[in-house]
Amino acid sequence: VKMSTQKSVKEAIKAVNEEEERSRNIIIYGVKEEEEEDEEGANPLHEQITMISKQIECSDIYVRNMDRIGKKTPEKVRPIKVQLETSLDVASFLSNAHKLKTSEAYKMVYLAPDRTAEQRVAHNKLVKRMKELIKEDGSKHYFIRNDKIESTDKRI
Repeated sequence: VKMSTQKSVKEAIKAVNEEEERSRNIIIYGVKEEEEEDEEGANPLHEQITMISKQIECSDIYVRNMDRIGKKTPEKVRPIKVQLETSLDVASFLSNAHKLKTSEAYKMVYLAPDRTAEQRVAHNKLVKRMKELIKEDGSKHYFIRNDKIESTDKRI
């Protein structure tokens, strides 16, 4: 019994540490890959993140690290994992992400929190359900907040 308790405590600590680590990351989807990204020295990725930061008025936030995630394939654009200093910086980035929609260059770029595989599955289910609700009743504005689908009347 003692070994299983120790193991479950270690797993709980590991989960908390992973959650803490993920809370300082954002994932950016839709940024085209440049050929120079593979070369040492040149980092167009840094320039892209700097431009996105300026667009959403978060250029004062320090970016600790950034990298493409996933295996490189010619037909897919890999997302970018960006590590920020604090979870408050992440909140600031995400709350200003809507400003990308007004930019012609970044209207197809999306920011999201770094989620675990289970969280991604749950979020995708919510998005799918929300799309069904939009088809059923287009008179409301639907959105996801705190892992729940909410709605308001559309502004005219």
